Amino acid sequence: IYVSGIWKNKEGTKAFNLVDTLSEMITLPTAYVLSPDIKNIDKILELLELHGIPYVELKEGSTLTLRKYSGGYDKTVIGAAKEVVFEKGAYAVTMNNSDAYLIAYLFEPNSHRFATAEDHSISFAHIGYIKDGDGLYRSEQSGVYKLIAEMDKNPVVEAPVTEPVTEAPKTGDVPTSAPNTEVMGTGNGVTDIPVDDNAGGSATVIIAVVVIIVAVGAVALIFVLKKRK
Repeated sequence: IYVSGIWKNKEGTKAFNLVDTLSEMITLPTAYVLSPDIKNIDKILELLELHGIPYVELKEGSTLTLRKYSGGYDKTVIGAAKEVVFEKGAYAVTMNNSDAYLIAYLFEPNSHRFATAEDHSISFAHIGYIKDGDGLYRSEQSGVYKLIAEMDKNPVVEAPVTEPVTEAPKTGDVPTSAPNTEVMGTGNGVTDIPVDDNAGGSATVIIAVVVIIVAVGAVALIFVLKKRK
C-alpha cells in the first residue's frame, strides 16, 4: 500500500480506501469454541500459536452454553444459545486479552466484509480452514472464563514449596548462640541489658576466691591474738 492510497499486488493496482466507514458491526463474544472434529483443526491451532494467541484444550465431556455458526462466510448465521456437550473435548479461545479484535477477525466467518481490500482473506472460514457445518461456536456468557479454566485438560500445576534442609552439627563442633538479654526497668522506660550466658560461672569463681581469702585472714588473725596472750 502506497502513501497515495494505491494498493498493488501481482494482478495490478487498485485504489485503497484510506477512510474507514462503519457499515456493519457485531458484538464480540466472551469466547470461541472449536470442535476437535474440524478437519483443519491442527492448521488452526498452528496459526493461533503463530500469532501468540493462547487457547485451552477442554476435557472430554465438557459442557457449555453456546451459539453455533453456520452458512459459511457468505451467508453466516448464528444459532440460538443451547447447551453443548463435547464428548471428545474441545478447544476454547477466550477474549479477555489484548488480541481480542484479531481473534474476532480470525473466527468470525464473514469478517472479510470488514476488510478495506475486497480480496483480503481474513477469517478461518474465508481461507477454507473452517467449512460450513464445522463445529465453530461462540459463548456470550459473562462467567465463561472461570468455567473454561475449570475444564482445562492440561492445567498448570504449581511446584510444591519445600522447606530448607538444616544440617545437623558435626560431632565435636561447639554450638554458638547469641547472648541472651534481660529487661531492666528504668525511670525513662525499658532498656535491654545484654547478659553473657557464662557470667554466672565467672561470678561463682570470684565469690569462692573471696571466701578463701577471708578464711585465711581470719585464721591468721586468731593465730596473732593467741600469740600475744
